[in-house]
Amino acid sequence: MGLTGSGGQGDKDQDIAGYANKEESEAAEGAITGRGPGVGGEVAAACLNEREVELMGALLGRLQVLVSEALRRDVHLMVDAEHTYFQPAIEHVTLKLMREHNRGGVARVLNTYQAYLVDSRARLLRDLERCRREGWVLGAKLVRGAYLQLERRHAEGLGLPSPCWPSLEATHANFDACAATLIDAVAARQAEVLLGSHNQASVELAVARMAAVGLPPSASPGVMFGQLLGMSDHLTLALGGGGYRAYKYVPYGRVGQVMPYLLRRAAENQDIMNGSKQDLVMLGHELRRRAGKLLLLRG
Repeated sequence: MGLTGSGGQGDKDQDIAGYANKEESEAAEGAITGRGPGVGGEVAAACLNEREVELMGALLGRLQVLVSEALRRDVHLMVDAEHTYFQPAIEHVTLKLMREHNRGGVARVLNTYQAYLVDSRARLLRDLERCRREGWVLGAKLVRGAYLQLERRHAEGLGLPSPCWPSLEATHANFDACAATLIDAVAARQAEVLLGSHNQASVELAVARMAAVGLPPSASPGVMFGQLLGMSDHLTLALGGGGYRAYKYVPYGRVGQVMPYLLRRAAENQDIMNGSKQDLVMLGHELRRRAGKLLLLRG
């Protein structure tokens, strides 16, 4: 896994995953309380104040209510990803929920990994190692990512390298590598995953990987596939027809909130949108198939 390395004198291994857990736990505690090792100066100034600590507690309480309802209804709770400068806090809270609730071989809470980020695979491998050591199941939603231009502008404004892969091809390659790793983990009963992709090549690779590791299409816990309603419907139909766990993602909310989301999804999947003629051809085939079936039934 590449998560251990030799110590300074080569006499023992450094536990990288364990060290990361300890460091992140202490950092989070210090950020909330303003106390702890290394907390002072600018770090202390950035810590949560008393009111913010109360709000954090309220957030955790509300999330527990949502998880409890998801458990009661036997559904998943998927925590979406945001900009990189929000993501560490989101992932810290999501990891806490996964550690608590993703037990008994089932993942109820899923964290989102954005494949267009250069460090996404390293973070995924780290979290897989954590769940293996701590005895819980990793819940993962894998997507490509929707804030490419914003992330690049933000990094440029700070004089930092972009956190995103430089090309769409590199993002595709990283998505497929992460998907393969997650499918292997599902086969080992260490993860449950939703692959959010409108890319036919990526879906075909994932299906082939499932077959290679002996995962049946409808395995649960297993691999789920998701596409946005109205996009790549031919993929959803083909997956569903093959017995795979295929879902349509339906945004719900006020128009002013939903439209920016849909526009980001369209931008994220621009290469797929350019192939919308294929969607029309496939939809035509499906309409003719259904019409033929209806005529047979009437006959």
